[in-house]
Amino acid sequence: MAGEHLINGFRNSDLCARLYDKVAETAQEAKRRCARVSRLIAKLRGHGLLAKVKNSRLYRVTKHGYQVMSAALGFRMMSFPQAFFQTT
Repeated sequence: MAGEHLINGFRNSDLCARLYDKVAETAQEAKRRCARVSRLIAKLRGHGLLAKVKNSRLYRVTKHGYQVMSAALGFRMMSFPQAFFQTT
C-alpha cells in the first residue's frame, strides 16, 4: 500500500526489501525469502486483493484490496490496542 508502487506496481523483490531489514547472507536464504514472498503474493491474489499486470512481473493492489487492507491497518493501529488493553 506504499504510494511509491501506486503507478507502476511492485515486484517480488520490492516486497522482500520491505519485509526484511537485512539483505540475505546466503543464496539459500535469498531463495527461501523469495519463495515465501511468492506464496504471500499468491494468497493475496487468491483473495482478490492483488492483480498481476499483464505481460510483466508486476502486481498492483486492486480497489477491493485497498478497502480491505486499509481497514485491516486501521484496526491494527487504532482499534486492536484499545480492545486488547480493555480485556486485560
